[in-house]
Amino acid sequence: MSSDSEPAATQAKSKPAPFVEVWTPDGTVRRFARGTKACFAIERINNRIEDSNVRVDTIEAVKEGEESVEFGPDSELVSYGKDWKLHAVCHSCSAEALRVSSEQESNGGPAANHVRRRKKSKAQEIEKLINPADLYPGGVVPQGGPPRSTLVYISNVIMVFGILIGLAAGWVYILESKLFIWR
Repeated sequence: MSSDSEPAATQAKSKPAPFVEVWTPDGTVRRFARGTKACFAIERINNRIEDSNVRVDTIEAVKEGEESVEFGPDSELVSYGKDWKLHAVCHSCSAEALRVSSEQESNGGPAANHVRRRKKSKAQEIEKLINPADLYPGGVVPQGGPPRSTLVYISNVIMVFGILIGLAAGWVYILESKLFIWR
């Protein structure tokens, strides 16, 4: 019976975790389900980073002494093994942000008192920048009027088609008749 339990214990140890951990530039660790698309993970990481100057571009799997593996936007996040770490890479980050991130990582992870704040969406940021009243003369935003009657609209369309058909018929009559003789 003990021989049956040993393979089960070995299988349990070798079974991969149902998630992958990604180290962000600010030193936090974000967990994503195995198979999550890299573009989704990048979007979520960028929404959670407090510093607006730090924007994650790609995710790479890094191992000491090995060349890093970069995940494309449609590739699925996977863990390559024990010594491999997934890093969210920011190619446009400042040197100070990268220094702080490397210090936190060398200490074993993010600071214990690190508190994440939810970033505002880009729509909320743009909404604050644009005042709709500035786009209209006098600064007054027009209000919508009552809806026009559908019957009036349909009758206007029919009347326009009638006029167009009448003009076309008149033009054909003039061209077909012998009113214009070209000699």
